[in-house]
Amino acid sequence: MSQNNNETNGISIAMALVCVTALFMGIIIYVLLAVLTLGLSIFCLFALTKPRRLFNETVTPKEARWFIGRGIIGWFAFPVLLSALAQSFDVRIEQDWIIHMMVCGYIIGALGGEYVIAKIKEAQSEPETIDVTPTVAPKHPMIDNPKQPFEFATWDDEERR
Repeated sequence: MSQNNNETNGISIAMALVCVTALFMGIIIYVLLAVLTLGLSIFCLFALTKPRRLFNETVTPKEARWFIGRGIIGWFAFPVLLSALAQSFDVRIEQDWIIHMMVCGYIIGALGGEYVIAKIKEAQSEPETIDVTPTVAPKHPMIDNPKQPFEFATWDDEERR
């Protein structure tokens, strides 16, 4: 074992801890999004024949078909796109990664498509209006009529002693 204890050892341990934490957070987010997409896809399968309600939102058969269809398009398009990028940058793709690329494609196609559609609908909706009506002036003046008319001062109006 090396007796060279300097601060690079501490930095490398800290960086490894940060990288492992980021890796596990990525895995957790991937699993949560996959489960959410699976649940919504099963719900959409039930909504293919007649409209269904989920959290005060009605999912029509047309919307259900589009959700599943965008997921299937992503299922095939995402791995093809990544394979083309890997070929152009001369990177080898492991065969075990193909299924994960397909699942990510389904997630991106289904959930990402819904997110984009929601943002487009939000942008097309009427913007929030702010009432800018002017305030009405009071009918009677706030200051009573002056007792004597206003007179400008003169240059030699200093007080006398």
